[in-house]
Amino acid sequence: ALKDEDILFCDLSGRHKSLYSIYCKMMKKNLTMDQIHDIYGLRLIVENEDDCFRALKVVHQLWAEVPGKLKNYIHCPKFNGYQSLHTVVVGEGMAPLEVQIRTREMHLQAEFGFAAHWRYKEGDCEHSSFVLQMVEWARWVVTWHCETMNKSQTSVQCANPVRPPCKFPSHSEGCPYSYKPQSIHDSPVFVILIENDKMSVQ
Repeated sequence: ALKDEDILFCDLSGRHKSLYSIYCKMMKKNLTMDQIHDIYGLRLIVENEDDCFRALKVVHQLWAEVPGKLKNYIHCPKFNGYQSLHTVVVGEGMAPLEVQIRTREMHLQAEFGFAAHWRYKEGDCEHSSFVLQMVEWARWVVTWHCETMNKSQTSVQCANPVRPPCKFPSHSEGCPYSYKPQSIHDSPVFVILIENDKMSVQ
C-alpha cells in the first residue's frame, strides 16, 4: 500500500510488550487488560515529515482507527523533544495495534537523544553506526540493571502454577532454571556468568 502511494520507508519493525511491562502500565495507570492498546506495535520510519502524514492516511485506509488514540507529537512534540505520529488501529479478528510513524531524524533523536540528533544533522557518519550501537547497548544494560535491582518487583505468574514462581534474578530451591556450574539442562539455556570482573556467556 505504501509503494502504491510512492512512499519510501527506511525501516518497518514490530514489537510486543513484555508481561512485566504490561503489568507495570496497568498498575501505574490503573488500567484493565482491555484498556491496554499498545501490546502490539508497529514502527514505520519514512524519509520526511510529509511522508509521515501520507503514511498515516494509508494506515487508516487499511485498518479502522480507534477514536481518541491519534497523537500528533510532530506538530506538538513532548517536552523532551520527542516527535512521532501515534495511532491505534483494529481489524477484523485483530488485536489493537499501535502504529508509530516518524522520520529517520526523529527516530535517532527518540532512541539516542540530542547528541545523535546533532550528529545526524551535521552529517558525521564515519563512526556514527558503531557509536549508536554502543549507546543502545548501554541503555539496554542500564534498563536491565535497574529492573533487576528493583527489590519491590512483583513476579508475574499464571493461574494455578505448577510450582511457586521465582522472583528474578534469584531462584527457589529446586527451580529447573537455576544455574550451577557443570549442570545439565534438557533445553538450551544461556547464562551470563561474571567471575572476577570478567563476563562470559555459556
